Amino acid sequence: MKKCSTCGVVQALDKFRRHAETVDGRSSQCSECARKYDRDRRSRNPDTEEMRKPWRSKNKQKYPEKVRAHAILNNAIRRHGFIRATVCSLCGVKGKMQAHHDDYSKPLDVRWFCCLCHKKIEYDMKFASFARKEPTE
Repeated sequence: MKKCSTCGVVQALDKFRRHAETVDGRSSQCSECARKYDRDRRSRNPDTEEMRKPWRSKNKQKYPEKVRAHAILNNAIRRHGFIRATVCSLCGVKGKMQAHHDDYSKPLDVRWFCCLCHKKIEYDMKFASFARKEPTE
């Protein structure tokens, strides 16, 4: 049982959306409150989806090997029974995992991480070149 942070009603866990980054794996809002919030947000910002389209198109052109690797992996999972891991290869937590490509030219060669570990890996890779180097004597 869990209390919704919006309406305050105590409900069963299955009435809350899944959320990989929380301790109990569920959102703080019940599904009904989350749906209302999503509807209101979309009505307040109707142009959001239209604004995202050019960005998606540009990045498909900018990173074609990344798009290709993601498509191949997703098709392998959907159509060919490629098994998605259920345990994070870094911290060992169980749940829904995200695939990480070390090399986009090998689309089925992935490591599986939970959301938090995947963000950490991506952050570390992105900013590794900016890491502070110790002065040498």
